[in-house]
Amino acid sequence: KREQVVNRFLLDNFCKRFDKSAQLVFDTQRQTSGVDVIFKGLNVDIKAQTNYINNPTDTYCLEISTLNRKGSPITGWFLNDDLVTDYYTFAWVTKADTDDKGNLLKVNEVEVIFVSKQSLRKFVKLYASCDEMLSTAELMRKTGTRHKQLGGCSGVHYTMSDKLIEKPVVLVIPKSILHSVALKHCIVTAGATGLRTVSENETNG
Repeated sequence: KREQVVNRFLLDNFCKRFDKSAQLVFDTQRQTSGVDVIFKGLNVDIKAQTNYINNPTDTYCLEISTLNRKGSPITGWFLNDDLVTDYYTFAWVTKADTDDKGNLLKVNEVEVIFVSKQSLRKFVKLYASCDEMLSTAELMRKTGTRHKQLGGCSGVHYTMSDKLIEKPVVLVIPKSILHSVALKHCIVTAGATGLRTVSENETNG
């Protein structure tokens, strides 16, 4: 439900500012193929930090690998070539109304980084190939390693969540790096003037 609220807010206040015909995708087949919005004819996957409403982190997690129900490793969404995503909309909900149980009632402000999937993957592959990332994920599970630096790339590291049965391994990437490869980085609010570009100084600060 949180994702639905955030996705609708982004459709109305971000996507439709640039493409009046932008529309959310509701059929399961396309959603599981990495598409939440059709925007200017492109497949966009919305990645929103819905677990950190009003208290977002300065990073985002790119899923490298996880275990299926049989305990076998499967490729995470960031490296999965079967997904048809063209762009990611990374979203941090900075201001929202919630009830006393923490349920999301209304989104008021979202920080958005809009980035090409290929540009982001190209950047990460400067430091590790897909095979190297998948091998690192498997080694972390086998050895119980919870954190590991991405060699040569300051501020980016792997994290393995061994408390979850899927034992997912993600690449934690700071907002400043996402900003450097983004097409758009802005603060989105409702209303006619609700779009403000975020500068590099703000991101690094």
